[in-house]
Amino acid sequence: MLTTHKISAELFYDSFDLIAIHSSLNDYTLAYALNKHQGLRLQRNQKDRQLNNGISFPVFDWHDEVSDCEYVLFGNKCRIDESQRSDGLFEFDTSMRAYYLVQERKEVDYFLKICTDQDSKIAQMAQSINLISGVVMAYGLEADMLKSKANLIF
Repeated sequence: MLTTHKISAELFYDSFDLIAIHSSLNDYTLAYALNKHQGLRLQRNQKDRQLNNGISFPVFDWHDEVSDCEYVLFGNKCRIDESQRSDGLFEFDTSMRAYYLVQERKEVDYFLKICTDQDSKIAQMAQSINLISGVVMAYGLEADMLKSKANLIF
């Protein structure tokens, strides 16, 4: 008799800390500012974070081998121009549509994901990110409470 074993998807979830960042800065400008003020070395990843419907989000990452800590900065918003046929004055009507990586946190512009086995000081890091010019607000976020946590695993 054969037995079937099922593995829960919860086993694949990594534990990580999350900092939500509200900022009007461009993604590369924010990555540069974090590198400068936090001592990180974030670089643009060759592959963007792709969702099922072809929407992509830019990703900047760095693995600190000394402390065995990985930092990943990614945008939460993706805006795409969509054209639709129109019966009006113009043949096509273009509109901008926004997509979010974490749907329940639409107000957040960027997330900084920190993967480490050590005790990280998220509150202290968020407080120092708040001092960066162009950052409106940064704060720690409980990743386990997010419904879209699976979108953050990559």
